[in-house]
Amino acid sequence: MTFLKSSEIKLTHGFFGKGLDHSTYKYVNRLEEKVSEEMIINNRKLALKQLGLDIDNLCILKQVHSDKVVVVDDFFEFGAEPEADALVTNKPGLPLAVITADCVPI
Repeated sequence: MTFLKSSEIKLTHGFFGKGLDHSTYKYVNRLEEKVSEEMIINNRKLALKQLGLDIDNLCILKQVHSDKVVVVDDFFEFGAEPEADALVTNKPGLPLAVITADCVPI
């Protein structure tokens, strides 16, 4: 799986695309119609493995185009993501993810 990294960011990170239509990684980023929760979780595991991270602690949010920021002290279960547009933490090893669509992420 291909991803982008910046030499300027001094923490573990990656910027993943959705991949090619025939790629195993097509549904890493978002829920699509007719895509199982299991497929999405497995593809996220593969992406995180590339970064040396584990999905068991992954924190993702439901973006709502607001000014809401969530301070993360512990992970959330799949399907229990908070509604916000940013995540921050001071917990080492707690992976945070932002999923973007066609709009430009900041």
